[in-house]
Parts: sequence; C-alpha cells; structure tokens
Amino acid sequence: MKVRFIKPKDILSLFCVYANTQRGDFFMSKSKQTYKPKSFESANGYYEHPTTGKIQTDTSANIYEGMLLNPLYQNLLPRQHDLYTVCKAQYYGKRKPRRDYPDIEEFQSDECFYLNWGLVQRYGIYSPSMQADFREDMKALIDHGFIDIVASGKSHRTKTVYRFSDRWWAKPITVDKRPRSAEERMRIKNGERLTVSNRP
Repeated sequence: MKVRFIKPKDILSLFCVYANTQRGDFFMSKSKQTYKPKSFESANGYYEHPTTGKIQTDTSANIYEGMLLNPLYQNLLPRQHDLYTVCKAQYYGKRKPRRDYPDIEEFQSDECFYLNWGLVQRYGIYSPSMQADFREDMKALIDHGFIDIVASGKSHRTKTVYRFSDRWWAKPITVDKRPRSAEERMRIKNGERLTVSNRP
C-alpha cells in the first residue's frame, strides 16, 4: 500500500476552494469590519431606549447629498425634514413588518417599516396636540415621492406600514420655484406648505 503525502501547496489550494464555497470570501472577511461611529456621531455607539431604559446599539439615519440638493426635498418644511429623518431611523435595527407578517407579500421588503403617532412622539418633533400636523406632514412626504403607505393601521389601532420610495428622483414631480412674495414667506414661516395649486 502506497502512502501519498499531500504537498503544502495542495492543502492550501483545497482550503481556498472550501473557503470560497462558503458564504462570503474567507480572505476578505477580515477587511469587512463593522462601521464604528465617530465620537461626534454617537455616544460610544450605544443609547438608552426612552421607554424600556435598556442600552441598545446605536443606528444611523443618514441622508445622501443628492437628496439634500433635490428640489422636492428642499420644498419640504423643516419639520417634514425632521420627520423623514425619523422615518430613516426605522430602517436599521428596528422590528420590520415582515417579521410579524411573513405571509403578507407586500410586507416582505426591507424598505417597509412601522410608524405611528405614539412612536413619533418619542423624537420630540411634535407636541401632544399636533397629531393632525403629523398626518399632514406624512402626506407631504408621500406627495413628494419619499414615502409610500402600504397598509393603514388606523381602523385596527395598530402601527401603519410604510415603505421608502424612490419617486422623488425616479418620477420627477413639478415644484413651484417662482420667487416668493413677502406674504408667501410669512405663510411658510407660520408652517404652511406652498404648492403649485395653493399659490396665488
């Protein structure tokens, strides 16, 4: 019986083949490190949950430069900018509708998220008497192509399911860019959103 010795280079070749059949590249995994927030972005990458008091891993709500410069985004009120940031905060590290409803096809996308009046109040954008303003601001995000509503939870007193949308750039919407009069600037300052239809 002959004993065959495997050369070191053959062992390495076999190992490389095995590693590449696994999920991801073995030799690239060391370079794929989790992003660590800078000190000005987060308090050591953790935060205390306002309701449960538990310490949780921090997540981001980043917005790209192209969106900041987009006319539709700039047409939103400052408070609506804040609300969209709150929506983005639901994208990472939050419970998704697909986990609760695995059989509903419309809820299986990563872009779907929960949001309701109770959840929004944690972020300090609205006072308790401003629920109507919250609904109006969500409608503005939908009308401007940033958010789509998938299922309303109003009738069942549950969280409404929304989905992030690319309509703000994929399907351009007309924005009124005419110079604003002193009266219009005052209306904007008082929180009114001006569109093509309601400008004189």
